[in-house]
Amino acid sequence: MSGFVDKVIYFYIFICIALLLFNIFYILRRKDQKNRREKRTGKWRNRLKKNDVSLKQLNRTEELMAWNSAVFGEESLLSEEEKRIYLIKKRQDLLELAWDYRRHGAMERAFFAYILKEYAYYDREGCAAFAGPLLAYLEDSTVFCRENVLQALYALGEAGPIGKAFDLMGSRGWYHNPRLISDGLMNCPGDKEKLAGYLWERRKRWPEAFGVAVVQFATGVSAGFSERFYRALQEKDEPMDVRFALIRYFRKYPDEQAGGYMRALLEDGESDSSSLAIAAASALASYPGGATKSALKQALSSRDWYVRRNAALSLKILGIDEQDIRQIEAGGDRYAIEMIGYIAGKEVGKA
Repeated sequence: MSGFVDKVIYFYIFICIALLLFNIFYILRRKDQKNRREKRTGKWRNRLKKNDVSLKQLNRTEELMAWNSAVFGEESLLSEEEKRIYLIKKRQDLLELAWDYRRHGAMERAFFAYILKEYAYYDREGCAAFAGPLLAYLEDSTVFCRENVLQALYALGEAGPIGKAFDLMGSRGWYHNPRLISDGLMNCPGDKEKLAGYLWERRKRWPEAFGVAVVQFATGVSAGFSERFYRALQEKDEPMDVRFALIRYFRKYPDEQAGGYMRALLEDGESDSSSLAIAAASALASYPGGATKSALKQALSSRDWYVRRNAALSLKILGIDEQDIRQIEAGGDRYAIEMIGYIAGKEVGKA
């Protein structure tokens, strides 16, 4: 028995030594890589002042990383104006490199797209030429690569290429998080309201998530979509998540027509409408008035717990007094009494 125990102990000692050697090797290798990268970056910093240096060697990723650190890094020797002059002068070289990186892996393409996002800030007039290679990067791409490509396209600020990217992603059935899309679109330079309108008119070409993203983007931009969005909100063939996003739009930008429609949703017994009623009960907090209070009080008797909860929260925001509570008590609905008591923090329905 003791011989077996000794073997186990020796085995564990061997494993520990092997792990220790591996960690030492890994640390030394990382340190060597860091030193070489810093050396390359230093060389590029010295070359940047001589902006006649060719960028062809940047087709090797390690050189591209060093060049990126030298140009855009915190320790760059170039002023903002010098960067602008340098990058505009190197536009054609960078464009050729951008096309060349189509043949690289998804990770390398993602990195080049990241660089182009930075570059676009310095060359507003010439950056549109990079839309072609960026769209090509979407083929056989990963989610990370697609996000970097989209970020670069947003930085270019051209509606057409963004729409084409959504076309391609939609045709492939690729999902992309709506919040990532809407937040990214907010970084676009230029007329954001015009861009939102352009994308909204094309939303039905794309999966539901893109439509949601466009509404979220418009919500962060302007109240100028009320008429278009009200029409869409009434369309039952509009995807449900898009209609939810539209209701959230009308919470931020109250609209008389939309308010009437949302009050009607609280009274509609259809299954689709009951789902939307959850969002409507919350959005009506932005619509003070007797008609809204009446609709919300009625919603306290809904079979859906979330509708009751959101209606009670909205009533609390709009202001609920003792007379309102007595009126709800008089209705005799136990669920309504319990919910408004829970939200209002009062003992309702008890002597």
